[in-house]
Amino acid sequence: MGDFCDFTLGKSPHIIGGFDMYKRIYTISLSVTSIFVYVIWHLTSQIDVNFFNTLGQHIVRAFINVIFAYGFFGAFTKLLVTVGSNHSGLKRLILRSSYLEGVWVGYSYSSNSRGEKGLVFYIEQIRQTLDNVFIEGETYYENGKSKSTWNSDGLAKIDNTEYSLVYAFKTKRSDRSDQVDFRSGIAHFHFSQDKKFSWYHPKSPQRLRGYSRVLTSTEQEVIAKACKVSEKNEFSRKELFEKAKEFYKVESIQLESNLETSNDD
Repeated sequence: MGDFCDFTLGKSPHIIGGFDMYKRIYTISLSVTSIFVYVIWHLTSQIDVNFFNTLGQHIVRAFINVIFAYGFFGAFTKLLVTVGSNHSGLKRLILRSSYLEGVWVGYSYSSNSRGEKGLVFYIEQIRQTLDNVFIEGETYYENGKSKSTWNSDGLAKIDNTEYSLVYAFKTKRSDRSDQVDFRSGIAHFHFSQDKKFSWYHPKSPQRLRGYSRVLTSTEQEVIAKACKVSEKNEFSRKELFEKAKEFYKVESIQLESNLETSNDD
């Protein structure tokens, strides 16, 4: 799967640290503006303003550069934000290790007030701008039957300090005719990657782990894990469902292996 999450066994991914996204945008804009100002200063230095002395000419050129720099910095920053929100390559470069956009598959465990536990698989699509995250997904029983659907409706936020994804969502059961209304819930996930980030290889997070809870449900907190399989929706629902089951199988083997290692110690 290339840069996307693979299901090979190995060490557990680590939670990665944070960064200020807009600080990075301003840094890029400032760097480009500095080059622009240098070019403008070089061009204006070729102009001989006869009615000013040498000091006056420098003051005029400095004033021109300040005006051009201010306008260019503002315009370039706005352009960077606009294009970055719509172009996946630039968006990945700016968001770097908090770039979550793509198709994710995973599984979750839940338990109700009677202590009954259940396993479900889920598929979700994450769309991302530089300011917000939009999430929609669907859960399935082990036999492939749909259980519920949900969406964040833009009520999502990435914490660039803790590297966590927190969002409110609305969900609706697909398998029960007596629940026709959407119910509200909240989810909190940390995202991680298998390799450290580097500037020349902006590897985005490949895994999510955390919990969610429907506020009016008898189910307790739902513990979930997910893996990114593609940036674009290039698989059928059946293929994604099979990938979710494969991910669960490998994670289960990894857990058993870790437990055996712990017992040996």
